[in-house]
Amino acid sequence: MQQYSFNNSKALEGNNFYRLKQVDQDGKIRYSAIVKVAVKGVALFALYPNPATTKTTLQIRSQLSKVSISLIDNYDRIVYQSNHASLQAGSNMDLQLQQYAKGIYTLKLQSDKGSSTEKIVLH
Repeated sequence: MQQYSFNNSKALEGNNFYRLKQVDQDGKIRYSAIVKVAVKGVALFALYPNPATTKTTLQIRSQLSKVSISLIDNYDRIVYQSNHASLQAGSNMDLQLQQYAKGIYTLKLQSDKGSSTEKIVLH
């Protein structure tokens, strides 16, 4: 019996489903049973790429409502802000960055599930 492990760093909050695909040397394909993994308490969002040059993508990782997204420069000025009634887990938002000077920014997301921040390096 083989044992496998995998760490999904982009898992979304809620139910995630996984299965293995096995390809034999003769080309035959078999799939394992589907396994459900319930995930709780994930980060509210992920950013990629970071460092960024012209844009970064904000991946929402949990179902959120009453959302405020702010991009804050090194002088603590809000240079971008958007508000959303709700955002779905797994949805992506592209943030255009080409109009901002190179440097370090803070992305702040506030929602019904709390507040979270992450630094963005723009070069």
